[in-house]
Amino acid sequence: QIKVGSYLIKSDNHGDHIEARKIFQLLSEKEIPSASFKLGWMYENGIGGERNIIKAATSYKLAASRNQNNAYLYLANLALIDQSNRNILLAASYSSIAKKKNVTGSNSLLNRLLPLLNSHELDEMAILISSLESEIEKIKLINS
Repeated sequence: QIKVGSYLIKSDNHGDHIEARKIFQLLSEKEIPSASFKLGWMYENGIGGERNIIKAATSYKLAASRNQNNAYLYLANLALIDQSNRNILLAASYSSIAKKKNVTGSNSLLNRLLPLLNSHELDEMAILISSLESEIEKIKLINS
């Protein structure tokens, strides 16, 4: 079903995109990590329905709780999407977690973000990282 959903995403037909989102939603509910991740990506990019950053973040967190570690980097990117409401601290925190999990590209993003933070924010970052990791762990426990 993952392959079918991935095939449908590549279609030029909007109806196929809607069907792909339904497939990934069902597979995510069956606790398939890559489906949760792909669903987040679809919400983030408005594929198969309305763009919804909150649902994208929720899906990425679910994927992260299922050891789909690249989801942390996508969560970092979500924190940077809205030009008027960028959250550098949140993005750096997710990037730091991704770096701990050896996610490709996380070190590069983190190195670009750290100089943008004030010194007092670095202390906050340690607390935020702990809080984010705890949130993902709670999601894992709820869904197991």
